[in-house]
Amino acid sequence: MENSMPRKNNIFFFEDFSAKELNENKVGRKGLSLFNLKEMDVPVPEFFVVGSHVFTEFCTVALENRKLKLLDKGRNPENEEVLKALLDEDFSKEVQEDILSAYTRLSGFSDAWVSVRSSVVFPANDNISFSGIFSTELNVRKYEDLKSAIKKVYGSLFTDDVVAYANKLDIDLAEVKLAVVVQKMVQAEISGVVFTVDPITQDDTKLGIEAVYGLGDVISTGEVTPDSYLLGKRDLSILEKHIAPQEWMKVRTMNVAHSRRGNEEKIKISAGWSHKQKLNDKDIQEISKIALIIENKSRMPQNIEWVISGGRAWVLQNKSLLSDVMQYRVKVAEMEMPRKSLRDLVVAFLDKYKTQEMLANQAVNDAQRMVMKQNTGLGGKIESLMNAAKVKKEEIHNAQQLSKEDLLVSGIGASFGVVIGKISVVDQPNGKLYTKNDILLIKKYSTEMESMIIPCGGVIMDFGGITSDTAILCREFKIPAIVGATNASVLLKDGDTVQIDGNTGSVYKDVAKEEVHPVVETYGDGIDFMKTQEEEVKVEEVALKVAKDTTLPPSATRVFSMTNLEPNKLIDHVGNAHGLVYVDLDEIMLEDGRHLLAYVEDRKFLDYAAKISEKVIKYVELAEGNEVVVSIGSATIGEFKKLTRGKEFE
Repeated sequence: MENSMPRKNNIFFFEDFSAKELNENKVGRKGLSLFNLKEMDVPVPEFFVVGSHVFTEFCTVALENRKLKLLDKGRNPENEEVLKALLDEDFSKEVQEDILSAYTRLSGFSDAWVSVRSSVVFPANDNISFSGIFSTELNVRKYEDLKSAIKKVYGSLFTDDVVAYANKLDIDLAEVKLAVVVQKMVQAEISGVVFTVDPITQDDTKLGIEAVYGLGDVISTGEVTPDSYLLGKRDLSILEKHIAPQEWMKVRTMNVAHSRRGNEEKIKISAGWSHKQKLNDKDIQEISKIALIIENKSRMPQNIEWVISGGRAWVLQNKSLLSDVMQYRVKVAEMEMPRKSLRDLVVAFLDKYKTQEMLANQAVNDAQRMVMKQNTGLGGKIESLMNAAKVKKEEIHNAQQLSKEDLLVSGIGASFGVVIGKISVVDQPNGKLYTKNDILLIKKYSTEMESMIIPCGGVIMDFGGITSDTAILCREFKIPAIVGATNASVLLKDGDTVQIDGNTGSVYKDVAKEEVHPVVETYGDGIDFMKTQEEEVKVEEVALKVAKDTTLPPSATRVFSMTNLEPNKLIDHVGNAHGLVYVDLDEIMLEDGRHLLAYVEDRKFLDYAAKISEKVIKYVELAEGNEVVVSIGSATIGEFKKLTRGKEFE
């Protein structure tokens, strides 16, 4: 009697498994979230997931069989060559049978129209979103086309743009796997996205919705500027509405009975409807309630994709919103460098999975987790404070210089920051190398543009909203961005030098910046600034606790701990240290005179944070791009008790 091995679960059908039986490694992040939604009784279209092990097994065979051709003479293969290698290979007989069985079961009496999406497996760092990175295949019909669509999703990992994204974030792509979600499509009358926090300010007392007529992929690509609604989460009161005119919508046509792929068609919207509010207030409330149920049960802020079809709301997918992208870099001897090219990725992938050995070094994984834990704790909060302080500095500095006459274009601020650069109009992906001096004016986003956007200084789009893939990518890499800037491509020309403000959504004529600290140049020249001042102008002498010795040669780093001095005195004393600036947060909090938690209880914490930021930025300015050391824990409980209302909280 033959001993037959138990058959693997290649397919995870929505009716056959509970979320407790699954994990990210089996079905990926998106797949696991759909199983969780099903158990929350949230309306989700029927689906199944192709397990992540199918990806590794299939891609290993396909790439190994064509290894010599792809990697011949040390060359870097083209994206299309790797994709062709995958398309030319077929799944194992067992996997083919399982996919056919699941698709037939999902379809019922006639072949279903489905979407085919990636479901990332990358447990090393949940904070890296991969949003809009891998391809999505929509309007897929028939078994053969379904298999091809799955392979195309697999192939989207092996591209130069994904390698560039991974290099920027120090990701080892050989550690990334893809499960695939196959989901029934519903004919969308209205589509959109919900963020259960304000997408820009991260205010968790507010909820943001964006909506368009027709298929919702025009939101992610930025082809259409959506309606946006901002609600208070406590009572779901509508705080803001921005109604964006929509001249056309994208729909799926299914009028051809034997069509293998669905046709997407742009339909002109009548004048009577184009300027109307997309979602009525009742639907806004309904979608908000569903979003809050998901957030409450997930215990994390959520990014939720939804559609209205036949008067009913459906949730297509959701994912947790992350506070920040942790660009963690663990520099230990055991760690291999990230893959630098598509060739390196193919070689690494085969090395990792060909013999089914896990080569990851446990010591490095532990170190990475430790770094991420620190980054998500107090250290991460301090970094957020410093970033906010820098943004505030830029706002104040530029507000003094710019006027209404300088305003060229206005849109929606999608990613904080202010930058000056030259406009580069981008109609389609190209091989140009952009730098921080380039501001990309993008007419239509595609995933092939990721490697162009990541190194640039800023981004402007004629259309799009704050939940578009471009906006999310820019926030992820802290690139100032403006979306929904109507007529930007008409008013701005290639080569124009402009200043963009991602905080306000404004594009200005370039205005030369004044030096914030002219003393920096003087100090760098080795001139005794204090002495020169005394010779030119009679001023009141100020006794300094530590004398500055300009007879010493300039060094790469000067460290000073002088938070007891007023910032203006500190500036005059040390100039720009071009090294470490030491800031004692406890001392600053004590100087305020009121306990931190008193501000929290009185709902005035944002005002308090702004005051602290103003003080900190005066020290941060001295570093001018170098490192700032922030000290905490120097004060005692007794000192905090002496503050106003201190005894209540200590």
